[in-house]
Amino acid sequence: MRTVVTIVLFLASHPAESQVLQRRNDVRNVVPDRSIPTERSQQALKTAVRDLETGLRSSSTAPFAPAFASSVQVALPGMGRGQYSANQAGQLIAGYLARHRVDSLVVERIESAVAAPYIFGSLVVSGGAGRDTLRLYVAFVMNDARWSISHFSLY
Repeated sequence: MRTVVTIVLFLASHPAESQVLQRRNDVRNVVPDRSIPTERSQQALKTAVRDLETGLRSSSTAPFAPAFASSVQVALPGMGRGQYSANQAGQLIAGYLARHRVDSLVVERIESAVAAPYIFGSLVVSGGAGRDTLRLYVAFVMNDARWSISHFSLY
């Protein structure tokens, strides 16, 4: 028992070890914790979600098209899934919404207390083969101090 205590005391009092511990603490204090969104980023996320809801309710991508990330994973019924540029993603979703009018939108869950926020919901669309109820999943990523849509799925 005495030997263990001596070794622990030696390690704790060793200058190199204390410098390493101090550096670890300094890094923890300097690097922001990105897993906890700030008040400002929460407000920006609320704005992005509001724009998305506004656009979907009007069957238009215009309100949320500027929020697409440079690369967006898109999955739409009958079109499969793929990785697209912001412009391509906007065109695909706009084309889908032009053929399938959104009759109702219900956002069931907004998960904003994570590093990559997302929303789940459901859409009732009409057009083509009649009315259909679809699930909605949209994920966001922080780009240049704004939230961008990185994933858009209807299934």
